[in-house]
Amino acid sequence: MALTAQQVYDAVWKTDQIAAPVTAPDRASNETWQPQSWVKDTGNRVRALEAELSAVRAIAAANNAALKDVRAQLDALTATLAQLDVSGALGALQAAINATTITLHTGEVTS
Repeated sequence: MALTAQQVYDAVWKTDQIAAPVTAPDRASNETWQPQSWVKDTGNRVRALEAELSAVRAIAAANNAALKDVRAQLDALTATLAQLDVSGALGALQAAINATTITLHTGEVTS
């Protein structure tokens, strides 16, 4: 007896004998899957991963742009700080302290 193409297809793709994925939400009530279900599940998972990867790439691109802005700001700040000359600040402060006079009043009146 020869099998029809549909019978072969049904026997291969619609036989419910493959263990369900460990992560299948209905694994307790549906322990075995058909091969076609496995292929569909795999495709769905791959598409979900592609979507997540696209989201991560978008975040990375945004972060990269933000980091470039921060680097540019840091470079500008570094250039400004490099032009700041504080070498005489300690001497000027010491001179100002030395030139300071303090007058104390006791509040007593002398005649």
